[in-house]
Amino acid sequence: MALVPVQNKLAITKSSVQNWEGFFETYYDDDIKELARNYPDKRSLNVKFSDIENRDFDLARELLEHPDSVLKHANEALATFGFHIDVDFINTHVRVVALPERIQIRELRSSHINKFIAVAGLIRKATEVRPKIINAAFKCQRCEHVTMMPQGEGKFVEPFECENDVCGRKGPFKLVHEESEFIDAQKLRVQESPDDLRGGEQPQTLDVDVDDDLAGIVAPGDRVVVSGILRSYQRSTQQGKSTFFDLVLDGVSIEIEDKEFEDIEISKEEIENILALGKDPEVYKKVIYSIAPSIYGYEEVKEAMALQLFSGIAKSLPDGTRIRGDVHILLVGDPGVAKSQLLRYGVRLAPRGIYTSGKSSTSAGLTATAVKDEFGDGRWTLEAGALVLADMGLACVDELDKMEADDRSSMHEAMEQQSYHPKTEIMFANGEKEEIGKFVDELIISSREKVINGNNCEILNLSGNKTFKILTTDFKNIYPTVIDRVSRHKAPKYFIKITYSNGRSVTVTPEHPIYILKDGEIKETRADSAKKGMLAPVAGKYPIEENKVSLLRVEMRPQTKKIISFPTKIDNDLARLLGYIVSEGHFSQRPKNRSAEIMISNTDEEIINDACKIIKALFDIEPYVQIQATENRRTATKDLYNVRCVSVSLGEFFKSNFPEVLAKSNEKRIPKSLFHASEENRAQFLLGAFRGDGFYDSERFGYVTNSINLARDYSDLLLSLSIYSYITQSALYFSNRDGKLKPAYKVVISGSESAQIFYGLIGRYDKRNNRINQLVQRSKNRLNDNDRVPWETCASIKKLLRDYRLDDGYFCHSTSMKTRVHRKIVLKYLDKVEHYVSTLNGTSAVYDVREIRQKYKIPITEVASRIRKSGSMVTYIERTHSKKNYITLQESVVQLAKEKLENTETSIKKLKSLIASDIRFIQIKTVEILNNENVEWVYDVTVEPNHTFISEGLVLHNTISIAKAGIMATLKSRCALLGAANPKFGRFDRYEPIAKQINMPPALLSRFDLIFILTDEPSVSRDTAIAEHILKAHYAGELSVRRANVLGSGIEIDEITRAMEVIQPVIQADMLRKYIAYTKRSIFPIIRDEARKQLIDFYLGLRKQGEDPNSPVPVTARQLEALIRLAEASARVRLSNEITTEDTARVIRIVMASLKQVMTDPETGKLDSDIINVGMGKSQRVKAKTLREIIRELQDEYKGAAPLEDIISRAEESGIKKDTVEDMIQKLKSAGEIIEASNGRFRVV
Repeated sequence: MALVPVQNKLAITKSSVQNWEGFFETYYDDDIKELARNYPDKRSLNVKFSDIENRDFDLARELLEHPDSVLKHANEALATFGFHIDVDFINTHVRVVALPERIQIRELRSSHINKFIAVAGLIRKATEVRPKIINAAFKCQRCEHVTMMPQGEGKFVEPFECENDVCGRKGPFKLVHEESEFIDAQKLRVQESPDDLRGGEQPQTLDVDVDDDLAGIVAPGDRVVVSGILRSYQRSTQQGKSTFFDLVLDGVSIEIEDKEFEDIEISKEEIENILALGKDPEVYKKVIYSIAPSIYGYEEVKEAMALQLFSGIAKSLPDGTRIRGDVHILLVGDPGVAKSQLLRYGVRLAPRGIYTSGKSSTSAGLTATAVKDEFGDGRWTLEAGALVLADMGLACVDELDKMEADDRSSMHEAMEQQSYHPKTEIMFANGEKEEIGKFVDELIISSREKVINGNNCEILNLSGNKTFKILTTDFKNIYPTVIDRVSRHKAPKYFIKITYSNGRSVTVTPEHPIYILKDGEIKETRADSAKKGMLAPVAGKYPIEENKVSLLRVEMRPQTKKIISFPTKIDNDLARLLGYIVSEGHFSQRPKNRSAEIMISNTDEEIINDACKIIKALFDIEPYVQIQATENRRTATKDLYNVRCVSVSLGEFFKSNFPEVLAKSNEKRIPKSLFHASEENRAQFLLGAFRGDGFYDSERFGYVTNSINLARDYSDLLLSLSIYSYITQSALYFSNRDGKLKPAYKVVISGSESAQIFYGLIGRYDKRNNRINQLVQRSKNRLNDNDRVPWETCASIKKLLRDYRLDDGYFCHSTSMKTRVHRKIVLKYLDKVEHYVSTLNGTSAVYDVREIRQKYKIPITEVASRIRKSGSMVTYIERTHSKKNYITLQESVVQLAKEKLENTETSIKKLKSLIASDIRFIQIKTVEILNNENVEWVYDVTVEPNHTFISEGLVLHNTISIAKAGIMATLKSRCALLGAANPKFGRFDRYEPIAKQINMPPALLSRFDLIFILTDEPSVSRDTAIAEHILKAHYAGELSVRRANVLGSGIEIDEITRAMEVIQPVIQADMLRKYIAYTKRSIFPIIRDEARKQLIDFYLGLRKQGEDPNSPVPVTARQLEALIRLAEASARVRLSNEITTEDTARVIRIVMASLKQVMTDPETGKLDSDIINVGMGKSQRVKAKTLREIIRELQDEYKGAAPLEDIISRAEESGIKKDTVEDMIQKLKSAGEIIEASNGRFRVV
């Protein structure tokens, strides 16, 4: 829908440039001078409306009525004022703020059009900031005259004809970007704040246009006051212009509010009522009975909801840790037990509340969503979700069980962190590497004033900083991009270490997403859900950015007799020498730098001669060669040559430029600077290193080293030359220096193409080149590397082959046995399909139906289904060309052919993007849990828009806090969460653990402070009370409706009042909202010693029950934190600044009620925190362990897989019931701990 602006000519009487100059001189002289000092970084002057009103009331009124002309005068006056202070103000703006009246969005009318107004609300949506052209320069292609065309808000305007009188032609014209004028622009959508809504009112929105320095200063979820000029734009549809107009605010100023509970207006009289209520000994009952009075019972749940509404106190500790005060509650229950009504009532009572339900509660609906072309101009738009809009309030999420797993994880993400271990190395676009912890720490320390403090995390925005580039991928190509932001988060109690089949590994937090290949598509899964054998994407090459490397100069010592020359850049000779040193060299230095020596040792005279030649050429020194004869070396078969260079200055040169090669042998690395040297330099380094560290055996060749980091560097440097390799641990060797066995590592060149590249760049220059060449030639005929495509992709190609009758059966084994196939073979078959499709020249030139059908391999059954006739009838029509049906048949077949061709082309494109890309796929080898050994922070870098970066040879996922489609925003989601979910089997079974009955991962379940089970169990007394309560509620409603609609009904208001008492809240909802708001801004209780002791005794008493090694762990520190939060809320209810034993006794009772419902092991009757935290209690874990041992014993007995009937029989002997065995077998299969080798037979993995 196109928008056409309405033109409105205005006249003014008071405003003038001179008038504004006088105003600025009187009120804003110092502010303008401050603006001049910061110009052009700062380009706006904020002017308070009250100042304008105080100086000239008529001018202020005129600004409201005729803002376009008045603001134009103001901006001109500001520019003129700049001349007086010798500053050339260009594109400066007067931003009028603090208008006395704010108009609600729902109250905007036609009378406000073209008026200066202010609206308050939440930023619901925000586009990317993009340049907008305001003055376009067009060059005539005939005479090259440049014409300037001002651009408005509508369609892009081009010249009709050349304004050069000599030319006067009507083009063609070319836009000259260099001479055109651009400004930053952004579109926002402001939504009414939930605080201003009552009952079931839906929030209304208003679109806002902002530009220049207003663009990009707000993010979705921010509370703002936007002042601007209200415009109206005529709607334009395909049928023509509409009589209806849309409203858009042309933003002049934005005031960001951190609106908290202090902003809720409470009168003096209401404060007196609140204080009186706080002293009432029945205050708890009154609050509880004011929550959902129309719902009978659930006093314990309502009491917990009351404490959630009042909340605990958020705390920021000196070390930067933030402890939440929000209380999270989950209601799980049978259908029809009023869970949803409780949630909706919670939203009504919260001073700030948002409700979202079911499938709408996606990751976008909770945090943020990105959509393209939302405002009709092709830009990405970021929209705030429920958790963001409920910041500092209550988010009610209904039907959590109906959310997708990936969507629920976004809610978990708001509470937990997803990051990397500080020792994880990140590789920059130029190949240099640095530990992520060191990199982020240094950035945060150096830019402390720019750091955003989040929930137990610190975030530093780097957008606009082009210094730090990293490799990213869209899973088609790998390319460099800038780092958008970095962050660090408080570390968890344990990490997940994932090792891949290429020998690389990564250590992350349990919640961190990793990429895997599933169902033929690249998807995300949590690190703690990763399983051995899963396929993961890795880099097939590194497109390293080459940078010029300037070497540091070293000053010669005065006492040095021999003058040494030093190279100023890396060349092939120096690169090769570095290869010799890293593989065969060592460095020694005496104390106080009195002497230093670099030595290269090898038995190969060719290496020794080459090293001596390079040293002499580069440094103009003659090295000393020491020979150790064979007879003087034990078990030696050759003489050892030692090239010795004794020079402090030479040592200083290498220490300053290449310290990595001078380290101990097991700590050596490839020099950072070598990664971004030229390809030829890199190849020469690898040649030198291969001559020293190279190996070959009967099948493979590559490098061997006792430094794991050097092995990783070899692999990465090889990848920068498009040579793929993998790392494997070779045999242990005895280290004389350390006196113990240590591992060595092999870097094996993998794949025929990589082997050929290696031979061409490196191998053919080595004396072993004949043997290397033999292995290369052999590899051409063998597809023995791991560059294989998953069977799901093969199945898709097999389907395409079958669709066009090209299937020769090659993929039958792969799809039936679920094995992978080499990429080359898959591409060959995909090319076969693509070639056949390319021969189909369309259907327009073919009129014979049978010819089209046979050409496109369309089955007769498919045609028959389309025209709703039998197959024999289709054959008859094809043969006889029956006039009655032939046209219909022809149209249908042509349409089927077009559809098949389009679908095939789409499939080929999708498959090729996966197969013929820079990405390979390898298997996860192991998944380990590592305890946190004194790690305080975990770290992350964020790359937009792909959320991927390449390090450790892997495609890694970065944290997506709130960043979608390339838009960066730091959104706040500090809210309490009240969730509801249904048991996945319909009704709740009290004799089964909760984790088994609810479709929610344990990691998310464990974040709730309280979980309550609401069951619908028949009970005469309870059912009678509920029925009477419902009937009384309906009776009260009937009386009210009859009195309102029937004249002379005879029903008195007193009768209605008495009837309404059953559903009337003791404290009215509006008053309770203000009561809660008052406590949150005024009451900050501190715990007394007696209350503290009571909580400690309770906690330790429960923990003591788990001291027996065979007993489960009853509670964890999470429950203690929940007790503290609830106790703080309890004190707030009675307006007390002290937490007493009355509060702690209350919350102990509530927490115990919750724990007994959800953490009681049905088999033992004991509390077991693992039921929630892990998803399986200790008694179940013991049974699972027993079951694994039974399967292992049986598979040994059967010398294969264990039959199910024997497993059940032996398990029953151990006291495990049949249904429990079957259930656990399914769980163990899902966890990847056992596999079903054949029907009804199982093996332990």
